Amino acid sequence: MASAGVAPASGLTDANGSSAGVERLPDEMSDMKIRDDKEMETAVVDGNGTETGHIIVTTIGGKNGQPKQTISYMAERVVGHGSFGVVFQVSSL
Repeated sequence: MASAGVAPASGLTDANGSSAGVERLPDEMSDMKIRDDKEMETAVVDGNGTETGHIIVTTIGGKNGQPKQTISYMAERVVGHGSFGVVFQVSSL
């Protein structure tokens, strides 16, 4: 079975020993960051966080002079387990 190494982009050369072309992102794209434009504060009000029936309260907003909004919902049943923990089906209160 064959294996191959990967050289850093700055040290790539072709078979003749000259620099090989490397596709790169434009500089303005390299500096981009992924972010959420909404700030959220979450608190579990009732329950231990892993059972159905607990109440979850989330506060969003408060940017650019907008008032904060509080959203409450109740976990009805477990629908799975994701990379961030238990996934619930919820209903708004």
